[in-house]
Amino acid sequence: MAESADNALQQQQQQEFRAKGSSSEDSDHSSAAADDDDREDHAQSDEAASNALRRQQRRTRAVRGIRQQQQQQRQQQERQRQQRQHWSAAEDERLLALVAQHGCHWPSVAAEVPGRDRRQCRGRYALHVTKTKQGGWTLTEDFRMASMHARLGNSYGR
Repeated sequence: MAESADNALQQQQQQEFRAKGSSSEDSDHSSAAADDDDREDHAQSDEAASNALRRQQRRTRAVRGIRQQQQQQRQQQERQRQQRQHWSAAEDERLLALVAQHGCHWPSVAAEVPGRDRRQCRGRYALHVTKTKQGGWTLTEDFRMASMHARLGNSYGR
């Protein structure tokens, strides 16, 4: 009877061995190694995930910064639009003096006219301050143009 109990115990151990795929000593050793491998894999995947999260956060901060700058620029442009005023006679005189000093280099001119940009200065000078004539030619102008063309031809640079 003792032998049959020993045989039954051996058979049970063999079945457990087959079910696990290794002996009980090997299974303890291999499961510890597998646990170590799993821990390393988890640590690596956790590190990769945290690195990816950091990269995403940096991108998000950069995009937020760009959007904030764009919003500030739009707000500044809106404030400038709201502050527009008509040109005064003093500004017209100042514009003439600056054009005499700098020529038609509009960024330099605009830098010395507060509240006006280069386009505004150029437009005001071209359309209002210089009082350019608009309309048809007079007989005197026609005669002068014809005589100059007869003398110079199509060379407008001389």
